[in-house]
Amino acid sequence: MTTDWSKTWAGQNGWYDGYDSTNLGNFHDISTLTGAEREAAIASAREGMVGLLEQKGVTRAQILDPTTDVGRFYQSQMDSATAGGETSLRDAYQATAQHTTSNLDRGNKWGADDNKYIGRSFLDNIANLTDTQVKLTARTNDNMVRQLFKHGFDREGTEEGIKYWTDKIGKTDEFGKTWDIQEVAKSFSLSEEANIRSAFSDEYGRDIRDEGLEYWMNTSGDVEAGPNANHGDFDASELVLASLQNRDDYEQVETSIRDAGWDFLGQASNQAQRDTMPTLGDNKLFTAMENDQVVDWVNKIHKNEMTLDEVIARPELNEEGTEIAKPAGILYDRGDRMDAFNEYDKDDSGDQATGMGRFASLQEVQKTIDDGETPDDIRERLSKTTWDSLTQEEDKEVGKEGLSTSGTLAQQAAEGFESTPFKELRQEEARANLAPHETWASTMQAYYKKQHDDKKEVKSAWRPTVPDKPGIPDKMPVAESEIDYMPNTQADPFSKTPYGAAKQAFDTEKSKTQTPTQLASPTVAQRFTGTSAKGVKMKRSKASRMGTIRGTKQLGREQQTKSLNI
Repeated sequence: MTTDWSKTWAGQNGWYDGYDSTNLGNFHDISTLTGAEREAAIASAREGMVGLLEQKGVTRAQILDPTTDVGRFYQSQMDSATAGGETSLRDAYQATAQHTTSNLDRGNKWGADDNKYIGRSFLDNIANLTDTQVKLTARTNDNMVRQLFKHGFDREGTEEGIKYWTDKIGKTDEFGKTWDIQEVAKSFSLSEEANIRSAFSDEYGRDIRDEGLEYWMNTSGDVEAGPNANHGDFDASELVLASLQNRDDYEQVETSIRDAGWDFLGQASNQAQRDTMPTLGDNKLFTAMENDQVVDWVNKIHKNEMTLDEVIARPELNEEGTEIAKPAGILYDRGDRMDAFNEYDKDDSGDQATGMGRFASLQEVQKTIDDGETPDDIRERLSKTTWDSLTQEEDKEVGKEGLSTSGTLAQQAAEGFESTPFKELRQEEARANLAPHETWASTMQAYYKKQHDDKKEVKSAWRPTVPDKPGIPDKMPVAESEIDYMPNTQADPFSKTPYGAAKQAFDTEKSKTQTPTQLASPTVAQRFTGTSAKGVKMKRSKASRMGTIRGTKQLGREQQTKSLNI
């Protein structure tokens, strides 16, 4: 089972209804307008398109920046909308709804698979080049290796790592393998670092941060290090994936936020969610959470500057189940406000109505919060006005004829989660989405087994155990020295046992004058010096003899790093 698109508000409440309609609709021809009416229509078009694009994981600043991919797209649609035509504004809205923002704009360089010059697609591209194509690049081996680091991993390689890989090229290793730049690129793409980057790209839709990569690359697991320790001994990528997909008692904060973003806003973070989306135009509808905002929330939660509930909580209903008794978190409240705009500003008048609803921008949503409006206040206001993008619109009455209120949304959300238990659904999603990563692991393991002539068994991934945090015990009421641990017991509990008689005889003998025993001569002592442990020589590792002894896990990580050098 995968996520059911209809279980999100954007699906159940039809936020995207009509965005593929061929009806003419009731949209303004902006070229025919003048004065304040024209300015209002242009402002409405701008905010509507910004709102639609923000649903796709980009920021307002990026949208209004003509140098970004999304900025260029937005400007082209605004130009079309204002140029004039009976359906020009409708067409611009629909094109924006059907647009897929670029991975680069969303901060996912590694997963930009449609761009062969960056990320994993760059490494795969180099790995598949022919010898002739490599020669045409007219680059030295050193330069090519540097490019693998720079364009593949988006970082500079260390001089030691660059030299390690450069020295391999043109040589045949102990397994009979002749190395070239294509094989080096293949090793990069099969590496632990590549797999960890893919886990974040595929589950969260973003690049892993440097500190996160450093943390996971230094997770060595229960690997016994040895002189032949190598990168294939332990790959943390399966552990990373399991952690990102964890929805048990110790679930990831970011995973929880992304699940809520899907439920309340219809914003997808992984492919399992996107697979359930409706088709708009020729492709699946694309949405995504804005990554910098998500990471900012996660950091604040970790610093105790806010709680997870402040971001993802659903409101509590009163005993009648009709009114909200407890405020909702940021994402639920945003979904409630956006639902008000989408449902109460809609192209719904006449036979040629498209059914397209308004997408409010986050700037518009924030203004309602600053003005002290509740979501139902927004509904009341919009029910009495016409969307500035439309020439006409049906009159509406809040809560009537199937129109929603905050209370009905809360009931809808509660019923949806009750019918499909939240945690079970998410766990099934995680299992369903595991397959591609199992492929990585099997590919990597097969590769390293081949390289090491099946002499090295790849260890299974370590799974951390997260114990309950112990509480701090209360201070003891008295000092330990004041406690009578053995009440009604004599000082020597053995005094009335056979041991007591033996002890008394020993004490009597001990009190007598003792005659010292003659010590061995110095020559005797010298004769045994250095030979008393002969035949029981202490075994010392090479690291110990060199004075660089390390703990098992630390040594394992060092050996892995030396082996892979990336």
